[in-house]
Amino acid sequence: MSWLYTHGYHAVTMYQLYRYWHHVGTLPPRPFIASFDDGYRQDYTIVMPILRRYGWPGVLNLEVNSLSFHLGINRTQVRALVENGWEINSHTITHPDLRSLHGWRLHREVSGSRAILKRLLGE
Repeated sequence: MSWLYTHGYHAVTMYQLYRYWHHVGTLPPRPFIASFDDGYRQDYTIVMPILRRYGWPGVLNLEVNSLSFHLGINRTQVRALVENGWEINSHTITHPDLRSLHGWRLHREVSGSRAILKRLLGE
């Protein structure tokens, strides 16, 4: 992260990138996305303080079951990430191979995960 910072890179969120692609936002010079998957406790305890040092957001693609996994991030920590500028995206409920799911199971993993996160974060 130090190398990226000293070479003029700036972390952005997926939403910032989406807005840029649709010509309703701008991006800083040398943008990149600091993206993390699943939702491990270290995203909060280690990664967030590092990114905060540079004033950068992170993007967490959160597997909902990580909220109850003993090494996973908890609800309070997820809210703290959001308060520090992070973007939280849906990454299924149980992290199955989505290619193997059909019908209601596929819908539940994808849409159900998003609905749970919307309730958790109030947005």
